[in-house]
Amino acid sequence: MAPTMTQLITIAKMSIKLTSGKERELSTPGGTTELSSNNNLTFGQGALKNDIFYGERITLAGAASQTLVLGDDSLIDEFGDGIAFAKVKGIFLHNRSDDQETPTDAAVSVGGATVNPWQGFLGDAISDLIVLPAGYGIMIAGDDVNGVAVAAASNEQLKFLNDDGSDQAEIDVIIWGESL
Repeated sequence: MAPTMTQLITIAKMSIKLTSGKERELSTPGGTTELSSNNNLTFGQGALKNDIFYGERITLAGAASQTLVLGDDSLIDEFGDGIAFAKVKGIFLHNRSDDQETPTDAAVSVGGATVNPWQGFLGDAISDLIVLPAGYGIMIAGDDVNGVAVAAASNEQLKFLNDDGSDQAEIDVIIWGESL
């Protein structure tokens, strides 16, 4: 299904600034390390463009999992329309288990779908996992024309698993890219 939105501007920023110092009697020597990367995407398809995004907070009971099918219109956008990815340009994940109403230390594993796994940013889609401890997040983003392909015919899937056997986990998921 073609997206119904007519405008989407995505600004993905990653930055880090580390400032160190050590007090001494007459001075405070130190240094600063600063790195940043900005990806600015406009509406459409191709280089520096995207036309769909999916955003959701997923709640997982202890040891539960949820699988997102990326290429079959089963993901619902903010307008209530089904969307299907042809290419993923970026993904943002944040395990919010530590700031729920009842905080937990539940870690969430990403990847490892047993049926039609999306290889995406993982080396091996079944055995390579991203494990996010409570409070941790990750963003992977690019602005090239290729993005990371989603094979629509195979209904490639991205799995989220609560690694904690009893505590609830919450993870924010935002995926942006190009539609079929």
